[in-house]
Amino acid sequence: PYHVAMRGTERHPTRCQALEGEIGQQVGCTIYLQRSSTCREFRAGEERCNQVRAKFGMPPIALEEADELGDKNNPDFT
Repeated sequence: PYHVAMRGTERHPTRCQALEGEIGQQVGCTIYLQRSSTCREFRAGEERCNQVRAKFGMPPIALEEADELGDKNNPDFT
């Protein structure tokens, strides 16, 4: 399969151009409904998510907690 990535995610430090806000405070995707396949496959609370959170000094989040919080940007979230 083919995957696409947002501009900015191929560099280090990684910062997607569609990400708005300050990491560790509050962030949001400005193109959520049109986000790339790599973002669609990334689930909040999974191992890779928590690795990235740790990199920014943030505590891990459990999958169940992520599911409870829901996804405010996604009108189809269930």
